[in-house]
Amino acid sequence: MKDNSRISIDPEILFGKPRIKGTRISVEQVLSCLEQGLSIDKIVDEFPPLNTEDVYAAIHYSREVIQKSFMVNVEFDSKKNTHDEKSYVHN
Repeated sequence: MKDNSRISIDPEILFGKPRIKGTRISVEQVLSCLEQGLSIDKIVDEFPPLNTEDVYAAIHYSREVIQKSFMVNVEFDSKKNTHDEKSYVHN
């Protein structure tokens, strides 16, 4: 899965949380299931609107958010040739 076409963000649905398009299942909910040890097949069984590609899309989306957050929040000081890292918490 190379794009986020399966992920939707709408302020009117789930308070704007990223979700699987066409459902009310959030990316956060999918990740929580993975964190609890559910397999992708089990998640798909538990949430009939989902398919395997949707679960992978949630993972991919999350990785991209983390990657972009890190890239935005690291400032490069060319004079010192060092990186200054900042910590951010996303709600």
